[in-house]
Amino acid sequence: MGPKVTSEGTLFSFKAPAGTKAVYLAGEFNGWRPDLDLMSDEDGDGVWTIAYPLDSGTYQYKFVADGRWFQDPNNPKAAPDGFGGNNSVLVVP
Repeated sequence: MGPKVTSEGTLFSFKAPAGTKAVYLAGEFNGWRPDLDLMSDEDGDGVWTIAYPLDSGTYQYKFVADGRWFQDPNNPKAAPDGFGGNNSVLVVP
């Protein structure tokens, strides 16, 4: 499944561990800043979302929940992150 391209931007969603206080989206598109693009959980169900404007292209990204980095569990596309793990990969048409 993974991110969805919508008229408002690319919609990212992440089911965070219980008790998570903040989730950010980090990737090539924002310099891998783990504290820049705060996601929201407006209904308190533990699923954090953000609509992010992206041009056509291929992007690597991760979610940062309370300082811990997570690959997108809903996106099977991945690439090595250079640290022994993987980044999620998104292709925007």
